[in-house]
Amino acid sequence: MTPLRLNPVDLVSCRVVWRLVTELFVAACGAELPAAMARRRPHCHMRQIAMYLSHVMLSLPYQTIAAAFGLDRTSVMHACAVIEDRRDDLAYDRFIERCERCIMAVFQPFGQPHGGR
Repeated sequence: MTPLRLNPVDLVSCRVVWRLVTELFVAACGAELPAAMARRRPHCHMRQIAMYLSHVMLSLPYQTIAAAFGLDRTSVMHACAVIEDRRDDLAYDRFIERCERCIMAVFQPFGQPHGGR
């Protein structure tokens, strides 16, 4: 089996997403997020959100995200499923959408108009 070659830019991108999620989570924790979520293990939850957004917004494969976060590929798959399930909550979904907008603002190629995909 050939070892997976990881793009260092992809690894750094995952870490940037995690930092953005952390900042947004801390800023919103008391105001917008459901109380039950705010009481959960925040570090683990922020990491799950960051893994989900790295996959959904940056189209990075599970294996790359796993390497960036020091986890197994199946842990990333589980995190993505957990976040997708939680998006049924309206307040939670609004928070994830805000994270998505911030990620697009950071990673959208220069010269592209803002607001559209």
